[in-house]
Amino acid sequence: CHPAQQALYTGETGLPGASGDPDVMFEAEVECTGCHDLSSETSFAGMQEMCVECHETGYDEMLTEWATDIQEVLGKSLVGLDRARRLVAGPKQRGADVLESEALLQQAESMIRLVEAGKGTHNYPMSLELLTAADEKLASALDRLGLMTGTP
Repeated sequence: CHPAQQALYTGETGLPGASGDPDVMFEAEVECTGCHDLSSETSFAGMQEMCVECHETGYDEMLTEWATDIQEVLGKSLVGLDRARRLVAGPKQRGADVLESEALLQQAESMIRLVEAGKGTHNYPMSLELLTAADEKLASALDRLGLMTGTP
């Protein structure tokens, strides 16, 4: 039902920049219902309770830390993507060859959108890898056009 979450969870994203390692919970053969109570409306607090049911207290806070980390890095990547798109638009309007840069932007956007749609906590390490790889692609896209004026 949720292809982005499943791609992160299983490690099968089909995207470069990801190790391909599945989430540890997937490796332990934990199904969706191990973390999500499908009989009620899913809430973050409900997921935290599920963490503590199998693990000790503290795992609920780990989930909070992961979600906070992912949102912070994701937010920066989204800003970087927007900035890179605006910077590449200038040379494109002037007739410059921006095909390689646009391809890198598209790859970066695919990585960023997967983490965004898949809720990065479904594979915390891979989500961070994807966002780092996306940021590198954004920088490369700008560098190809001589537009590196700071971190995207």
